[in-house]
Amino acid sequence: MQKYTKTQFRSQTVSKEPLDIKSILLNSDHPITLSEAIVLGALNEKYVGYQPVSTFRQNQIVQLYKEKLFHASNWKAQVRTELNQDRRVDKDGSVHDGSRFAGRAFKAIRKDDRNNLYKLKDPSEMDEKTRQDFTKIYNLFKSKTIQQKKIPLHNFPTPLKIDETQKNYDDQGKAENYYFDDQYYVPDSISIPENIFVIGTVNVDETTYTFSPKVLDRSNVIEFNSVDLFHAYGYGQSKSEMTDFSDKTKAVLNLKISLATSKDTREFIKTYPSQFETLIQIFHILSKFNRQFGYRVFNEISLFVMNYCGNNRDNQNADDGLDMQINQKILPKVNGSADDVQELLEQIREVVHEHNYYRSESKISRMLNSLETTGYVTYIE
Repeated sequence: MQKYTKTQFRSQTVSKEPLDIKSILLNSDHPITLSEAIVLGALNEKYVGYQPVSTFRQNQIVQLYKEKLFHASNWKAQVRTELNQDRRVDKDGSVHDGSRFAGRAFKAIRKDDRNNLYKLKDPSEMDEKTRQDFTKIYNLFKSKTIQQKKIPLHNFPTPLKIDETQKNYDDQGKAENYYFDDQYYVPDSISIPENIFVIGTVNVDETTYTFSPKVLDRSNVIEFNSVDLFHAYGYGQSKSEMTDFSDKTKAVLNLKISLATSKDTREFIKTYPSQFETLIQIFHILSKFNRQFGYRVFNEISLFVMNYCGNNRDNQNADDGLDMQINQKILPKVNGSADDVQELLEQIREVVHEHNYYRSESKISRMLNSLETTGYVTYIE
């Protein structure tokens, strides 16, 4: 059995590496219980001090647990029962352990006459059975933590001064604490948190070269052509037209960054067969004109759609995601004269019109108008 000291447990649980929540919830080798979801949530969020029941009920892992296992976002997770089942309170106000795993893993204090506050125990405070159960779920937590390679900054044994006037750094056992005397010191390496994304942008106009096909294969082309005077200056009225992106403010996103593979395409085919058939229709149209795309584009479109849908896997989300990918990955490679691309664009427009892919249909219509006016068209306007 794995043993912990207080120092080891504390240093491990302050890890800033993000948790692959989706992998845990779909892990058939260890289907988790609600009690385990509550403990996982506490490990993942690293709560400080005692917390009310509402904190655990609103935890991201508990929320996903009830949606995945019960397929109902309105089902109220019985968190209080898991924490309080058979938990006895003495006359002096001291609170005993409960009978379920969460009730044994969390210690409690009285908040008022009706409610308790809870805090995850250190493993050294747990009884043998609870510690065994905790070790299993803790090992699962560690195995599903997304590991990121650290970026080396220097190879000196201690953090470096950023100013010559600073004192030499004195660690004194402060793990990953790079402040000394209220001044910052440079560590030997850093990790980039997964909520930080590095995005490259390119301005394209009449003074720049267009992208090569190889670049377009590996990128998503997003145009920013509209000027919104209302939100910029408060002038006029807010536009009520549909935007390019649906509201994802409340969505639980998988932030794990990975390269697209054939596995993603197979998952796309299995999960959204009708949307994949639409993609195949467009692929066959392009093939007739020798403009078909390859395996990489199939894989990247599939990964985008699956990530875009996230946990809310309905056909409307999949249609939105595929519409974006037609507009961002397929149409940018279409360019040429009327003899080259007019029929091709008209056939693709029929397909996207049939499925109400308004982004792609709007873009194709503008491309056809440009083709009629100038006799030649590119994606970039």
